[in-house]
Amino acid sequence: MSCTSTNYRSCFTLPAAILLCAACSVLGGCGDSPDGPNVLLIVVDTLRSDRCSCYGYERPTTPFLDNLASQGVRFDSTYCPMPTTGPAHSTLFTSQYPIVHGVTKNGFTLPGNVTTLAESFQNRGYETAAFVSSFAVNHKFGYSQGFGIYDDDFRGANSSFRAQGIHQPGDQGYFDRRANETTDKALAWLRGRESDRPFFLWLHYFDPHYPYDPPALFREEVAAQGPPYKGHPKKRSIDQSYDGEVLFTDREIERFIRTMDRLHPAEETLVVLTSDHGEGLLEHAWLEHGFYLFEEAMRIPLIMRYPGRIPAGKVVGGNVELMDVAPTILELTGAEDPIPRSQGRSLTSLIDGKGMARREREIFLQRRFYESDTVSGKPVKGEKYAVISGKWKYIEARDEGTQELFDMEQDPREKKNLAADFPEKVGELSAVLQKIVRNLSDQASSANQSVSDEDAERLRSIGYSK
Repeated sequence: MSCTSTNYRSCFTLPAAILLCAACSVLGGCGDSPDGPNVLLIVVDTLRSDRCSCYGYERPTTPFLDNLASQGVRFDSTYCPMPTTGPAHSTLFTSQYPIVHGVTKNGFTLPGNVTTLAESFQNRGYETAAFVSSFAVNHKFGYSQGFGIYDDDFRGANSSFRAQGIHQPGDQGYFDRRANETTDKALAWLRGRESDRPFFLWLHYFDPHYPYDPPALFREEVAAQGPPYKGHPKKRSIDQSYDGEVLFTDREIERFIRTMDRLHPAEETLVVLTSDHGEGLLEHAWLEHGFYLFEEAMRIPLIMRYPGRIPAGKVVGGNVELMDVAPTILELTGAEDPIPRSQGRSLTSLIDGKGMARREREIFLQRRFYESDTVSGKPVKGEKYAVISGKWKYIEARDEGTQELFDMEQDPREKKNLAADFPEKVGELSAVLQKIVRNLSDQASSANQSVSDEDAERLRSIGYSK
């Protein structure tokens, strides 16, 4: 069962309630609570890990996330599969690479025959709800699968894009909302719950996304915290505004979790916080995300808190992936069955200290397909793939005719392309990359997808190029 309405109150019409109770009876009765903790999954759109103070950033942009990490586990090196919102969220919920689940572009629809993390919890008798903040994860694209409540109604919302004047006169769409409004909606639901069943709740915040327009108070607060912002005035302004968005979102996450902890003891809830992708802030002469596979776009935070089950203050090194989150959540909550065709791996052995993240684990990354030759004068044609193997990161874009090789130990900021210096390593990693692409393509969804003109225009309204 899933709710496709954008107004969650309408999910509880009498027929729907009857059907829900019928479903509950099959799962053990409406009055019975299934085993397992509550689960709160928070995704902060466009949040790169190295701009979080708990990951070593010099400014205190995430004081509450710092506290959350001190109560649980922080994964030091987590990669998203693709720096694009829809594909990354599809991977988060299905534990499959974008090539396999078929959502390789914003506006594509997650197939209905794919089992999601929310469906897994719904099938166990959990109450499931989602409160999202961007049209990119609208229910029409399949993200409401498994959610009894799916709130993506932004009518009348305070939108950062409208505030910036990006929408043209006559626009009727509302395509995002601020963190405080998403928190308000989610808290109203949480306080109004009458069910004694555990919940699976997804909160999606959009604020660190372009156009970097935090409430003035938060921009001023990060500026006052120091150290001073340096560099070109444009760069200083961008950094300050992005950091202000991060601090604003951190404050709203704190507001929600502190309220939740008053209503439900912390020991009863597994909290997982991550992001869909990072953001370029002119490190490689480019703003935003989607075009490149550099670390600032691919490295994301991953924090989990579950007192009594997850040790406090633990840091896990080594590379892990966004697709590992769903299997980890399921194992931590006592699920017996994994998500079908899951390609991720549970991280519980790393949390428990019984296993070690292997530096040699190969990490596969991809960029979405671009139909145009250039975007803002920069080449983006076709596909781009990357593989991380040991200390090496290799990036290849055949349609652009580019090969890039970086020694991540000596050059973590990817400033020096060593492809010409190590042709044998380039050949080796290119072969590895092509083998991965072939193997994943053999498992790919057979459905052909396209984005409607109307949806493409809406996605362009929140900064996504075709």
